[in-house]
Amino acid sequence: LDEVAACAKKHGKVQRILLRLAPGIDPHTHKAVVTGSVDSKFGVAIETGQAMELTKYALSKNNVKLIGFHCHIGSLIFENTPFSDAAEIMLSFIAEVRKQTGFTS
Repeated sequence: LDEVAACAKKHGKVQRILLRLAPGIDPHTHKAVVTGSVDSKFGVAIETGQAMELTKYALSKNNVKLIGFHCHIGSLIFENTPFSDAAEIMLSFIAEVRKQTGFTS
């Protein structure tokens, strides 16, 4: 995030960003293609508080504009439940972000 902000500042720009979050979902698929668990390297964990910390940090930066959040919980998922669970967790997180920061994108 700091590198993106520094690059944007250098070029006199404000870079729009999304933060990729890890909602802590078990998608019931092969471990090699799971990306949404708490300890995933493919997103910042909501459960640990890291996502809220990063969100607040992003909102404090002058040369980046946080426009939203996304997640990728894995590949080869054959059930709907992990997707609806992830959506519920993401929406709950966004509501908490709004409550704590006033963020509305």
